[in-house]
Amino acid sequence: MYCTAHSHSAHFPALVMIALSFPLLSLPLDNLKDVFRNMKITELTCCSLLSTKTKHFIRHFCIFKELYLYVEVDYALEYNISFQGVLLHSCSHTDGEFCIDEKEIKWRVDPSSWFNNLMYILNPPKINHLYFQLADGYFDEQQCQMVKESLNKIQIFDFSIGYTTETNHITKLFTTFTPINDFTLHQNVSQLLNSSQLSQLRPILSQEFQRISVKADLSLNELLLTEGPFIKITSALLTNKEINVFLKHWMDGLKPELKYLCLRNDRTDCVFNPTAILEGIPHELAPSERRFCMRDLGLKFGGIDIHLTQGIKATIVFFNSLTSGICVAVHNSEYLSFK
Repeated sequence: MYCTAHSHSAHFPALVMIALSFPLLSLPLDNLKDVFRNMKITELTCCSLLSTKTKHFIRHFCIFKELYLYVEVDYALEYNISFQGVLLHSCSHTDGEFCIDEKEIKWRVDPSSWFNNLMYILNPPKINHLYFQLADGYFDEQQCQMVKESLNKIQIFDFSIGYTTETNHITKLFTTFTPINDFTLHQNVSQLLNSSQLSQLRPILSQEFQRISVKADLSLNELLLTEGPFIKITSALLTNKEINVFLKHWMDGLKPELKYLCLRNDRTDCVFNPTAILEGIPHELAPSERRFCMRDLGLKFGGIDIHLTQGIKATIVFFNSLTSGICVAVHNSEYLSFK
Protein backbone atom coordinates (compact mmCIF):
# COMPACT_ATOMS: atom_id res chain seq x y z
CA MET A 1 0.00 0.00 0.00
CA TYR A 2 1.26 3.48 -0.89
CA CYS A 3 0.65 6.65 1.10
CA THR A 4 -0.74 9.28 -1.25
CA ALA A 5 -0.06 12.97 -0.74
CA HIS A 6 -2.85 15.53 -1.21
CA SER A 7 -2.75 19.32 -1.25
CA HIS A 8 -3.76 19.57 2.41
CA SER A 9 -0.72 17.51 3.46
CA ALA A 10 1.39 20.65 3.47
CA HIS A 11 0.36 20.89 7.10
CA PHE A 12 2.17 17.63 7.77
CA PRO A 13 5.59 17.73 6.03
CA ALA A 14 6.83 14.46 7.54
CA LEU A 15 3.79 12.68 6.14
CA VAL A 16 4.45 14.15 2.69
CA MET A 17 8.04 12.90 2.78
CA ILE A 18 6.83 9.39 3.61
CA ALA A 19 4.10 9.49 0.96
CA LEU A 20 6.51 10.45 -1.80
CA SER A 21 9.33 8.12 -0.76
CA PHE A 22 8.10 4.57 -0.35
CA PRO A 23 5.20 2.12 -0.11
CA LEU A 24 4.61 2.21 3.61
CA LEU A 25 3.26 -1.23 4.41
CA SER A 26 5.81 -3.00 2.23
CA LEU A 27 8.56 -2.18 4.68
CA PRO A 28 9.99 -4.92 6.92
CA LEU A 29 8.20 -4.87 10.25
CA ASP A 30 11.17 -3.54 12.22
CA ASN A 31 11.59 -0.67 9.78
CA LEU A 32 7.86 0.04 9.74
CA LYS A 33 7.93 0.17 13.54
CA ASP A 34 10.79 2.70 13.44
CA VAL A 35 8.91 4.87 10.94
CA PHE A 36 5.76 4.96 13.05
CA ARG A 37 7.60 5.56 16.30
CA ASN A 38 9.32 8.60 14.82
CA MET A 39 6.05 10.22 13.76
CA LYS A 40 4.13 12.77 15.77
CA ILE A 41 0.63 12.01 16.98
CA THR A 42 -0.93 14.19 14.26
CA GLU A 43 0.97 12.31 11.54
CA LEU A 44 0.09 8.94 13.05
CA THR A 45 -3.59 9.85 13.10
CA CYS A 46 -3.40 10.85 9.43
CA CYS A 47 -1.83 7.50 8.58
CA SER A 48 -4.40 5.62 10.63
CA LEU A 49 -7.11 7.01 8.34
CA LEU A 50 -5.54 5.41 5.26
CA SER A 51 -6.67 1.85 5.97
CA THR A 52 -7.76 -0.52 8.71
CA LYS A 53 -4.47 -2.41 8.37
CA THR A 54 -2.42 0.77 8.85
CA LYS A 55 -4.49 1.69 11.88
CA HIS A 56 -3.88 -1.74 13.46
CA PHE A 57 -0.13 -1.52 12.83
CA ILE A 58 0.10 1.90 14.48
CA ARG A 59 -1.80 0.72 17.54
CA HIS A 60 0.39 -2.37 17.77
CA PHE A 61 3.77 -0.67 17.30
CA CYS A 62 3.32 2.67 19.03
CA ILE A 63 3.01 2.01 22.72
CA PHE A 64 1.95 5.31 24.23
CA LYS A 65 2.61 5.49 27.97
CA GLU A 66 1.87 8.10 30.63
CA LEU A 67 0.04 10.43 28.28
CA TYR A 68 -2.30 13.02 29.82
CA LEU A 69 -5.60 13.23 27.91
CA TYR A 70 -7.93 16.18 28.44
CA VAL A 71 -11.28 16.35 26.63
CA GLU A 72 -13.59 19.37 26.89
CA VAL A 73 -17.08 19.54 25.43
CA ASP A 74 -19.06 22.76 25.19
CA TYR A 75 -20.14 24.40 21.94
CA ALA A 76 -16.97 22.87 20.52
CA LEU A 77 -15.18 19.61 21.11
CA GLU A 78 -11.59 20.14 22.18
CA TYR A 79 -8.98 17.66 23.26
CA ASN A 80 -5.34 17.96 24.25
CA ILE A 81 -2.71 15.25 24.63
CA SER A 82 0.42 15.96 26.64
CA PHE A 83 3.37 14.12 28.15
CA GLN A 84 5.00 15.33 31.35
CA GLY A 85 3.50 18.80 30.83
CA VAL A 86 4.52 19.08 27.17
CA LEU A 87 1.65 19.44 24.68
CA LEU A 88 1.91 16.83 21.92
CA HIS A 89 -1.38 17.24 20.08
CA SER A 90 -4.44 19.49 20.23
CA CYS A 91 -7.61 19.49 18.21
CA SER A 92 -10.92 21.33 18.18
CA HIS A 93 -13.91 21.36 15.91
CA THR A 94 -17.11 23.38 15.88
CA ASP A 95 -19.49 24.74 13.26
CA GLY A 96 -17.59 23.09 10.42
CA GLU A 97 -14.18 24.41 11.53
CA PHE A 98 -11.55 21.76 12.20
CA CYS A 99 -8.29 22.86 13.83
CA ILE A 100 -5.31 20.62 14.52
CA ASP A 101 -2.38 21.94 16.55
CA GLU A 102 -3.90 25.45 16.17
CA LYS A 103 -4.01 25.21 12.34
CA GLU A 104 -7.37 25.33 10.60
CA ILE A 105 -7.68 22.34 8.27
CA LYS A 106 -9.73 22.50 5.08
CA TRP A 107 -10.29 18.87 4.16
CA ARG A 108 -12.94 16.23 3.98
CA VAL A 109 -12.35 14.33 7.20
CA ASP A 110 -15.20 13.59 9.54
CA PRO A 111 -14.21 14.92 13.01
CA SER A 112 -15.70 11.84 14.67
CA SER A 113 -13.55 9.60 12.45
CA TRP A 114 -10.47 11.57 13.45
CA PHE A 115 -11.31 11.31 17.14
CA ASN A 116 -12.22 7.61 16.89
CA ASN A 117 -8.98 6.80 15.11
CA LEU A 118 -6.98 8.83 17.60
CA MET A 119 -8.48 6.96 20.56
CA TYR A 120 -7.98 3.63 18.81
CA ILE A 121 -4.28 4.08 18.07
CA LEU A 122 -3.52 5.57 21.50
CA ASN A 123 -5.52 2.86 23.26
CA PRO A 124 -5.42 4.88 26.54
CA PRO A 125 -6.14 3.11 29.84
CA LYS A 126 -7.98 6.23 31.00
CA ILE A 127 -9.07 9.75 30.12
CA ASN A 128 -7.43 11.97 32.71
CA HIS A 129 -10.08 14.69 32.56
CA LEU A 130 -13.42 14.83 30.73
CA TYR A 131 -15.18 18.17 31.17
CA PHE A 132 -18.67 19.03 29.91
CA GLN A 133 -19.19 22.78 30.15
CA LEU A 134 -22.89 23.32 29.57
CA ALA A 135 -25.42 26.11 29.77
CA ASP A 136 -29.11 25.95 30.59
CA GLY A 137 -31.11 25.44 27.42
CA TYR A 138 -28.19 23.94 25.50
CA PHE A 139 -27.32 20.26 25.13
CA ASP A 140 -25.86 18.75 21.96
CA GLU A 141 -27.16 15.18 21.94
CA GLN A 142 -25.29 14.27 18.77
CA GLN A 143 -21.99 15.56 20.12
CA CYS A 144 -22.50 13.69 23.38
CA GLN A 145 -23.16 10.46 21.48
CA MET A 146 -20.05 10.93 19.36
CA VAL A 147 -17.86 11.40 22.44
CA LYS A 148 -19.48 8.38 24.09
CA GLU A 149 -18.72 6.13 21.12
CA SER A 150 -15.12 7.33 20.94
CA LEU A 151 -14.51 6.84 24.67
CA ASN A 152 -16.44 3.59 24.92
CA LYS A 153 -15.40 1.62 28.05
CA ILE A 154 -12.39 3.85 28.75
CA GLN A 155 -12.17 4.80 32.43
CA ILE A 156 -12.79 8.47 33.16
CA PHE A 157 -10.41 9.50 35.93
CA ASP A 158 -11.72 13.03 36.54
CA PHE A 159 -15.23 13.82 35.25
CA SER A 160 -16.50 17.40 35.52
CA ILE A 161 -19.85 18.94 34.64
CA GLY A 162 -20.31 22.67 34.81
CA TYR A 163 -22.73 25.53 34.72
CA THR A 164 -26.13 23.96 34.18
CA THR A 165 -29.05 23.49 36.55
CA GLU A 166 -30.84 21.05 34.23
CA THR A 167 -30.49 17.90 36.30
CA ASN A 168 -31.73 15.63 33.51
CA HIS A 169 -28.64 16.56 31.47
CA ILE A 170 -26.33 16.05 34.44
CA THR A 171 -27.86 12.63 35.11
CA LYS A 172 -27.67 11.63 31.45
CA LEU A 173 -24.00 12.56 31.20
CA PHE A 174 -23.16 10.80 34.42
CA THR A 175 -24.83 7.56 33.39
CA THR A 176 -23.31 7.76 29.90
CA PHE A 177 -19.66 7.95 30.94
CA THR A 178 -18.58 5.23 33.34
CA PRO A 179 -16.59 4.19 35.25
CA ILE A 180 -15.63 7.45 36.98
CA ASN A 181 -12.92 7.95 39.59
CA ASP A 182 -13.33 11.64 40.56
CA PHE A 183 -16.44 13.76 40.09
CA THR A 184 -16.73 17.57 40.07
CA LEU A 185 -19.92 19.59 39.74
CA HIS A 186 -19.37 23.31 39.05
CA GLN A 187 -22.08 25.92 39.49
CA ASN A 188 -22.30 29.69 39.20
CA VAL A 189 -22.71 31.41 42.56
CA SER A 190 -25.76 33.24 41.18
CA GLN A 191 -27.34 30.03 39.87
CA LEU A 192 -26.81 27.24 42.38
CA LEU A 193 -28.88 24.07 42.42
CA ASN A 194 -31.86 24.24 44.77
CA SER A 195 -32.91 21.52 47.24
CA SER A 196 -35.34 19.91 44.78
CA GLN A 197 -32.67 19.67 42.07
CA LEU A 198 -30.15 18.27 44.54
CA SER A 199 -32.67 15.61 45.56
CA GLN A 200 -32.88 14.54 41.93
CA LEU A 201 -29.08 14.17 41.90
CA ARG A 202 -28.94 12.24 45.17
CA PRO A 203 -28.37 8.84 43.41
CA ILE A 204 -25.27 10.40 41.84
CA LEU A 205 -23.91 12.36 44.79
CA SER A 206 -24.33 9.45 47.21
CA GLN A 207 -22.06 7.18 45.19
CA GLU A 208 -18.56 6.67 46.52
CA PHE A 209 -15.90 8.37 44.40
CA GLN A 210 -12.22 8.68 45.15
CA ARG A 211 -12.79 12.44 45.13
CA ILE A 212 -15.99 14.45 44.91
CA SER A 213 -16.11 18.22 44.61
CA VAL A 214 -19.47 19.99 44.49
CA LYS A 215 -20.32 23.66 44.30
CA ALA A 216 -23.99 23.72 45.31
CA ASP A 217 -26.06 24.55 48.37
CA LEU A 218 -25.87 21.20 50.13
CA SER A 219 -27.53 20.83 53.52
CA LEU A 220 -26.14 18.91 56.48
CA ASN A 221 -28.23 15.84 55.60
CA GLU A 222 -26.94 15.87 52.03
CA LEU A 223 -23.36 16.23 53.28
CA LEU A 224 -23.85 13.26 55.62
CA LEU A 225 -25.03 11.17 52.65
CA THR A 226 -22.01 12.09 50.53
CA GLU A 227 -19.49 9.23 50.35
CA GLY A 228 -15.80 8.87 49.62
CA PRO A 229 -12.33 9.52 51.05
CA PHE A 230 -12.20 13.08 49.60
CA ILE A 231 -15.11 15.51 49.94
CA LYS A 232 -14.92 19.14 48.89
CA ILE A 233 -18.09 21.22 49.15
CA THR A 234 -18.83 24.89 48.52
CA SER A 235 -22.20 25.67 50.09
CA ALA A 236 -23.82 28.76 51.61
CA LEU A 237 -26.24 26.64 53.64
CA LEU A 238 -23.87 24.97 56.06
CA THR A 239 -23.76 26.74 59.43
CA ASN A 240 -21.19 26.59 62.20
CA LYS A 241 -23.53 24.33 64.20
CA GLU A 242 -24.05 21.94 61.28
CA ILE A 243 -20.32 21.62 60.66
CA ASN A 244 -19.90 20.95 64.38
CA VAL A 245 -22.47 18.14 64.15
CA PHE A 246 -20.76 16.66 61.09
CA LEU A 247 -17.35 16.64 62.79
CA LYS A 248 -18.83 14.90 65.85
CA HIS A 249 -20.40 12.20 63.67
CA TRP A 250 -17.06 11.73 61.88
CA MET A 251 -15.21 11.46 65.19
CA ASP A 252 -17.73 8.84 66.34
CA GLY A 253 -16.87 6.66 63.33
CA LEU A 254 -19.68 7.55 60.91
CA LYS A 255 -17.32 7.99 57.94
CA PRO A 256 -14.29 5.75 58.39
CA GLU A 257 -13.38 6.09 54.68
CA LEU A 258 -13.12 9.90 54.84
CA LYS A 259 -9.54 11.20 54.73
CA TYR A 260 -10.02 14.79 53.61
CA LEU A 261 -12.83 17.30 54.06
CA CYS A 262 -12.92 20.85 52.72
CA LEU A 263 -15.96 23.08 53.27
CA ARG A 264 -16.20 26.58 51.83
CA ASN A 265 -18.74 29.39 51.80
CA ASP A 266 -18.61 31.86 48.91
CA ARG A 267 -20.76 34.45 50.69
CA THR A 268 -18.64 37.42 51.69
CA ASP A 269 -20.93 38.15 54.66
CA CYS A 270 -20.41 34.70 56.19
CA VAL A 271 -17.24 33.75 58.08
CA PHE A 272 -16.90 30.39 59.83
CA ASN A 273 -16.41 30.68 63.58
CA PRO A 274 -13.75 28.23 64.89
CA THR A 275 -15.01 28.52 68.47
CA ALA A 276 -18.58 27.60 67.50
CA ILE A 277 -17.48 24.80 65.17
CA LEU A 278 -15.22 23.22 67.81
CA GLU A 279 -17.71 23.54 70.68
CA GLY A 280 -17.82 20.27 72.63
CA ILE A 281 -15.09 18.71 70.48
CA PRO A 282 -11.87 17.69 72.26
CA HIS A 283 -9.00 19.30 70.37
CA GLU A 284 -5.38 20.38 70.74
CA LEU A 285 -3.69 23.50 69.41
CA ALA A 286 -0.45 22.40 67.76
CA PRO A 287 2.73 24.45 68.29
CA SER A 288 2.84 27.44 65.95
CA GLU A 289 6.22 26.34 64.61
CA ARG A 290 4.85 23.03 63.31
CA ARG A 291 5.05 23.08 59.49
CA PHE A 292 2.91 21.00 57.15
CA CYS A 293 1.40 20.99 53.67
CA MET A 294 -2.31 20.39 53.25
CA ARG A 295 -4.21 19.76 50.05
CA ASP A 296 -5.69 23.00 48.58
CA LEU A 297 -3.88 25.17 51.15
CA GLY A 298 -0.18 24.56 50.63
CA LEU A 299 2.29 25.27 53.44
CA LYS A 300 0.67 25.99 56.82
CA PHE A 301 1.82 26.36 60.43
CA GLY A 302 0.33 25.10 63.68
CA GLY A 303 -3.14 23.71 63.09
CA ILE A 304 -5.71 22.13 65.37
CA ASP A 305 -5.63 18.38 66.04
CA ILE A 306 -8.64 16.17 66.76
CA HIS A 307 -8.88 12.42 67.36
CA LEU A 308 -11.09 10.16 65.26
CA THR A 309 -11.92 6.54 66.02
CA GLN A 310 -9.26 3.81 66.30
CA GLY A 311 -6.60 6.28 67.41
CA ILE A 312 -6.56 8.16 64.11
CA LYS A 313 -5.55 11.82 64.31
CA ALA A 314 -6.62 14.63 61.96
CA THR A 315 -5.58 18.27 61.62
CA ILE A 316 -7.99 21.18 61.07
CA VAL A 317 -7.15 24.48 59.38
CA PHE A 318 -9.54 27.44 59.21
CA PHE A 319 -8.99 30.05 56.50
CA ASN A 320 -10.51 33.35 55.42
CA SER A 321 -9.08 34.58 52.15
CA LEU A 322 -11.39 35.01 49.19
CA THR A 323 -13.79 32.61 50.87
CA SER A 324 -14.32 31.36 54.40
CA GLY A 325 -13.56 27.71 54.92
CA ILE A 326 -12.35 24.77 56.95
CA CYS A 327 -10.13 21.90 55.80
CA VAL A 328 -9.56 18.68 57.74
CA ALA A 329 -7.00 16.06 56.72
CA VAL A 330 -6.21 12.72 58.34
CA HIS A 331 -2.60 12.09 59.36
CA ASN A 332 -0.63 9.62 57.20
CA SER A 333 -2.88 10.33 54.22
CA GLU A 334 -1.92 11.72 50.82
CA TYR A 335 -3.62 15.00 51.71
CA LEU A 336 -1.34 15.98 54.60
CA SER A 337 2.43 15.92 54.98
CA PHE A 338 4.53 17.29 57.82
CA LYS A 339 7.85 19.01 57.25
